Amino acid sequence: MITVDASRVAERKVAIFRKAVGNYIDAQAIAEGFDSIVTAVTYADEPADPVNQIKGVALREWRSLCWEYCRAELDTWQSTGVEPVLEDLIAGLPVLTMP
Repeated sequence: MITVDASRVAERKVAIFRKAVGNYIDAQAIAEGFDSIVTAVTYADEPADPVNQIKGVALREWRSLCWEYCRAELDTWQSTGVEPVLEDLIAGLPVLTMP
């Protein structure tokens, strides 16, 4: 008989949710012409490329809002026991508005 540790299952699900959110954030950065969100946000402090700097600032701010939302949803799950639906979590992320 195999026993399943509920905390390990929850940890795996949290990892899946975080990976999905990270992939979504990366996809938005790619859609704006970067190869990842990591690359995009490096431009936020780069005055030599003003176009990408503006995009980098917007993406960096949006990324922070996305992770803030994700943490709040996962905290709610922890406090209530109501597991979020991955598709709803992604759908609830802040909308990226580029300047």
